[in-house]
Amino acid sequence: MKRRMINSILAALLAVVLLFSGCAAGNTGGNVTASTEAATEASESASKEKETPATTATEETGTVESAKSDTKFTEDEQAVYAQAETGEGIINTFIGEKFCDHKVTDEESAMDCVNEILDRIGGDETTKFVFESMTPNENGMKIVTLSQRAGQVLAYGAVVKLILNKDDEPIGVVSSIMPHVDIRDVSEWAVDDKEAEKIVADTLKETGSKDSIVENATEQAIIPNPANLGRYICVWVVYTFNINKDKDDQAYTAHYVTAEGDYMYSIPVAEPGDAESVGGQSSKSTFDFDAYEPDEIKVTVELKNGKQEVSVPVLKDSKTGKTYLADAKRKILCAEQYPFFYKGYEIEPAEVDGDVDICDASAYYNMIRVWDYYDSKGWTGPDGEGTPTLCLLNFIDAEGKPELNACYVTKLQGFQVFAWTRAANFGGCIDVVGHEFTHCVTTKTMTYNIYKNDPGAINEGYSDIMGNLIEMQMEGEDEEGAWLIAEDAGKPFRNMSDPHEFSQPAYAFDTYYAPQPRIPTGMNDKGGVHANNSLLSLVSYRLHQAGMSARDQAYYWLNTALVISPQSDYPMMAEILPWVMRELGYEDYVDPLKDAIEEAKFTVTESTGEIPEGCGVLSFDFAPVKELSDAGRVSVQFFKAPDADPNYRVPTWPAADTTIAKANLPAGDYFVLAGVSDESGEIKRFAILGKDGWVVTDNYKDSKVIKENAMTITVKESEKAEVSNEGFKEVAEKMLKTVEEIAASIE
Repeated sequence: MKRRMINSILAALLAVVLLFSGCAAGNTGGNVTASTEAATEASESASKEKETPATTATEETGTVESAKSDTKFTEDEQAVYAQAETGEGIINTFIGEKFCDHKVTDEESAMDCVNEILDRIGGDETTKFVFESMTPNENGMKIVTLSQRAGQVLAYGAVVKLILNKDDEPIGVVSSIMPHVDIRDVSEWAVDDKEAEKIVADTLKETGSKDSIVENATEQAIIPNPANLGRYICVWVVYTFNINKDKDDQAYTAHYVTAEGDYMYSIPVAEPGDAESVGGQSSKSTFDFDAYEPDEIKVTVELKNGKQEVSVPVLKDSKTGKTYLADAKRKILCAEQYPFFYKGYEIEPAEVDGDVDICDASAYYNMIRVWDYYDSKGWTGPDGEGTPTLCLLNFIDAEGKPELNACYVTKLQGFQVFAWTRAANFGGCIDVVGHEFTHCVTTKTMTYNIYKNDPGAINEGYSDIMGNLIEMQMEGEDEEGAWLIAEDAGKPFRNMSDPHEFSQPAYAFDTYYAPQPRIPTGMNDKGGVHANNSLLSLVSYRLHQAGMSARDQAYYWLNTALVISPQSDYPMMAEILPWVMRELGYEDYVDPLKDAIEEAKFTVTESTGEIPEGCGVLSFDFAPVKELSDAGRVSVQFFKAPDADPNYRVPTWPAADTTIAKANLPAGDYFVLAGVSDESGEIKRFAILGKDGWVVTDNYKDSKVIKENAMTITVKESEKAEVSNEGFKEVAEKMLKTVEEIAASIE
């Protein structure tokens, strides 16, 4: 049997961690991206074989059901997760009425209530649930969340949410569940429990460990794949007695062996079978905040009003004399990004040695401010549970180059993890910090984040909305640039009041609208999550125009985040948002909200093919590299000539079942770049279309290089034009070789 130790975060990690794609590049395909624990990908084999299912809607309940609901397993991965990611077989339901005669006050009554409406939400005899939480709001409304269980496996992304009034009466339901769920039988695993124990024993012997295996404790679990975040894998969990328990403060160690017989990693745990053990992650961080002396220092930050000196918490090590950028009260730790991403989660605390980098100081200071904002609302820490926060500094990409970005990563090593660049002062923008922090908030409220297509765009929309609402509450609602994003870093990259300014759509299938690809990857922005998020954020601006205050909006949007499910798409949001607005008592804003939803065309699911006024169509056929196109590993970028400003570029890619990437573009002149990527979509290369053919570039956002090499293509109003793909297959092979070499060097 093959055995290997996964002890580093590979390139696949960066395929899912970037949470704010658009911060750096400033538009729909840019790169201050979203999610992580939140960003799930279906198994490649399942995604390549399955088509997006047709759906039908039931007017009475708002139920949307996929045509096919049976689930089968892929060779290597738990299909229930592939199903949750692809949406195949998922039934989305919204019921906005009183539907149950009895009150819901505890777990048992919640289960009874759901079972009474099981047929209405698409459940069947295989549908089982586990109670997750009951969350109240200030008005006395409660949201009860139940997650679907498939055998002993939680089907992340499949949930039922019961909405209760102040009298504990059920008044609404939002759900996304999977009927007829099959789960992988143990007999299909390549190794059994005893073989898994032997693999662990052999590994311990090789490492010189004297820990002994706990008998009759080995169990099955489904855990996030640490080598490919967003994927889930079947594992055996083998427990050993921890001889270092005095040091680790945990009596046992959980070891993880895949169903195929690969040793993965281990974590200290309190006891066999607890939530940490079967979840594959320890809630205990490796940094002991209480072991240091708290203090304060003065640092220089650059915020909205320019540079200023502020006090920030630090921790001092009395033994070594070192001082770290960390806060014991809020449990926030700053550390270097490179060793954490590329040396097996190694935490290297950021030392205070003279002046602190202004970008680092600004990100740390604003993280404290946003932490305090949410804490004042009763939400402690990024996930509401007081989990420590890890701010990774000096964010670099998979090639070791500075990453012009910021992101929420996921929960790792007992921390909620964020990363901040030094290439731009995004940490000095309270809206950007609020955006990233909110990614963790919404991941928690939704129980999971399906980070692709509509659900991913909606998630990004929430972060943009809350980031700006937090900024307005701190800086003033009439502050210049209040509806811009990252304006305090020197140049904004999104405009929530005018999406077209930075190449985003104002409504479904508008100019700049991003198509849904066959397989969402980093190369196609997970299906345009940083393009189509503008549909939701524009609604927030319309509410502002109608007179709704930033404080009331923040309360409203956070309550809707509690209500929606991970699978909620724009058509479902069209039903949920007005209902929540009414239930919260904001009657004056129900009609403006409905008008905004209609303006953004939430319920439109197919393009009419009509070219928007003032636009033409430009297309590029990836047929010469169809295999890469089908795998979601291609995209094309249209830069406005003559400036080639990356803040105004328009990225697009082939929609499902086609190799043609096309975009509605305002009439004018453009430069064209087309590219390919690795399997994750994160390691990529682009080629510029010039007069003499294609020219490969290392940096596809370098305006000078683009202008020097690109030929100009003119888009005429109401006309369609196709960019020649002659010679692209050859240049694609060249780019692909470079991409593969980079990926191999990381592994």
